[in-house]
Amino acid sequence: MILKNDDILKLRDELIENGIIVTERDLDEQYKLFREKFGPDVLKNLKGEELLEYVFDQGRKDTLNYWLEYKNDEEFQTKNFGSIAGGSALKFGIFKSKKTGDWIIGSTRKMKSVNINQAVKKAEYIKDRLLKGISFIENNLNNYEDSTYTELQEELDKILEQYSNYAWIHKYYHLLFPEKIDNFHVEKLQKFYLRKLKINFEEKKGLYYLSNKFTSKAKKLGIPTSHYTAVLLEVFGHVHNYWIFSLNNQKNDEEIMFDENYIFYDFQALDNLDNMDFKNKTDAKKYIQDFLISKGLVVNTDIEKKITEIVSFYFDIDINDTIVLLRKNRVLGIGKIKGPYEFKKNEKFQHSKAIKWEKFFDPSKYDLKINVNFSITKVNKTEDIIKIEKMFENSTESIKPKIDTSLILQKIKKVLERKKQVILYGPPGTGKTYWAEKTCLELASESAFNKSFNELNAGELIQIYGDNDSLVKFCTFHPSYGYEDFIEGIKTNIKNNQTFFSLKEGIFKKICKDANENHDKKYFLIIDEINRGDISRIFGELITLLEINKRGKKAILPLSGEIFFVPENVYIIATMNTADRSIALIDIALRRRFGFIELMPDYSIFSGFMIENLPLDKWLKSLNEKIIACLGKDARNLQIGHSYFMENGKPIKDFEKFKRVIQEDIIPLIEEYCYEDYEIIKKILGSSFIDIKNQSINYKFLEEASKEEFIDALVENSKELLKGD
Repeated sequence: MILKNDDILKLRDELIENGIIVTERDLDEQYKLFREKFGPDVLKNLKGEELLEYVFDQGRKDTLNYWLEYKNDEEFQTKNFGSIAGGSALKFGIFKSKKTGDWIIGSTRKMKSVNINQAVKKAEYIKDRLLKGISFIENNLNNYEDSTYTELQEELDKILEQYSNYAWIHKYYHLLFPEKIDNFHVEKLQKFYLRKLKINFEEKKGLYYLSNKFTSKAKKLGIPTSHYTAVLLEVFGHVHNYWIFSLNNQKNDEEIMFDENYIFYDFQALDNLDNMDFKNKTDAKKYIQDFLISKGLVVNTDIEKKITEIVSFYFDIDINDTIVLLRKNRVLGIGKIKGPYEFKKNEKFQHSKAIKWEKFFDPSKYDLKINVNFSITKVNKTEDIIKIEKMFENSTESIKPKIDTSLILQKIKKVLERKKQVILYGPPGTGKTYWAEKTCLELASESAFNKSFNELNAGELIQIYGDNDSLVKFCTFHPSYGYEDFIEGIKTNIKNNQTFFSLKEGIFKKICKDANENHDKKYFLIIDEINRGDISRIFGELITLLEINKRGKKAILPLSGEIFFVPENVYIIATMNTADRSIALIDIALRRRFGFIELMPDYSIFSGFMIENLPLDKWLKSLNEKIIACLGKDARNLQIGHSYFMENGKPIKDFEKFKRVIQEDIIPLIEEYCYEDYEIIKKILGSSFIDIKNQSINYKFLEEASKEEFIDALVENSKELLKGD
């Protein structure tokens, strides 16, 4: 993917707008705060036990190392500056044991407890190295040339010695010098994103010699380094590996893989690897070798090679890894792994993993020219990975990801994390119910199975959205919907001419009970058209229990006498059509307890799509501009959403379907908006659609108009919209 400067800046602004990254002003305030609290002036004056505690005691929340790894609150969000998570506390060189209170140094294999004097000596040593590194950066890092950063790496290797590639020190330097040091604190992150950008670099060890590749670009764009790296993460995703699958057998193998969306490894002599008793790759190789010998097979060099490959297939190839399918070095297709190992019994290829094919190639045109000695080969060289990335720009078929899709979902997720419940509001047809369902299904799938919803099998789908105990439930509020439907009520049954009364659980009570019994899973309730219900009647006294700080607080239900509370793992996404009711009029109790996200018409979905010679995006935008101009106050909430012109997630292309939407959905909606004032309707739709004399819609025109006449009528006052005119 070619990432243009304008694309970077646009996406950066969207990330800020959606609350995924903080503003430049907020970043500057946090950089300033960090320097005031932990900068070189502070560090110089710290000595002895005070230094030891203030820098290295992660048991306290006011120490340097706690701020670098864990602190995420209103005062300071360390996540904005890159992660150093993972590994043991020894990654700081010294740490204080939470169990014993002893100071520990050494390695994970050989930890050593030291006395306070030894611990102080270690802390002083690291402090001196840190300060010398700061001095060198301040005095020598005055440009973004490769040679300058190569010198920086060499000098810091000498100054910091064994600590030169410690992630926390790299992050510390970034927080002090954000325009000079990047916020990717692991080499593989830096190299991954440079390869994605198709930027070649010298393969050598070090965290600092590649920093300028990110800081210089951010400087040219006029944005903070952490904003630039956030865009790279959003566009290219998390780190993954690249693999080559080389086919040397029958020619229809790739057709099976393409049709079934799986990659296969052919090893018929082996049974299901999931059922074999091994824990790691070394055990697996020995176990498989013994298994084959027990079946009377001779384990020669070729079999040993296949054992190595199947073990790599099982252990190393992970979800989201890129697979290049070759035959004799000719590229057939490129895809991404989407599922774990599966054993397909009684099929030709039994050892498999699900894949999503993203690119297909004419093998006569694309020769990868990478040396491959195995059927499965991990690609490690930068120049080879860049070759693969460039292949993505030359394909006969592609599936183009939409960045905006994940942005909306992430925005909803962020509000749910903060408030536990959110209302999606906007005009009709803006995708409110779609996004409510998509978000709930995706988050529930991730929580329960660590998979995307599209990757679930039939059994998993039922658990998410298919039966009475599912993780996602749906209801619609309306004027007659009440407490008895939502919480609990009395149900009347007649049997043998006798009337019986029984207690009936409402949908919200049921989901709360299920969530309380399964703390490890997230439960989601979708409430469609929440504004159409009588909120006080539906929730009753329990509305207060929705608040995030009231979760777990118990109340007694008046009918059953049961104890009721809303667990932490219950989330609500509601929708509200602003054409029915202004958000300003919504129940105050809801406004306080729910977050709100506005969804408006998205014209970009239709970019490049035509109905005959009518550009759908420009026409819909023009229609909404007329609605706003003609209907005055609150007309913004009466716009026509993009969803009316979507079918199966894609824009309508067929003219007859488009015409039916206009006739059956859009015209009646505008009639309602205008209270049947046909002069106003005429200004919005055009004179051909209106019979002014009879004060009605001109149904004869709708039925008899040709394609050209119909399109011309839609753009009566905007002929410039038509392509070719």
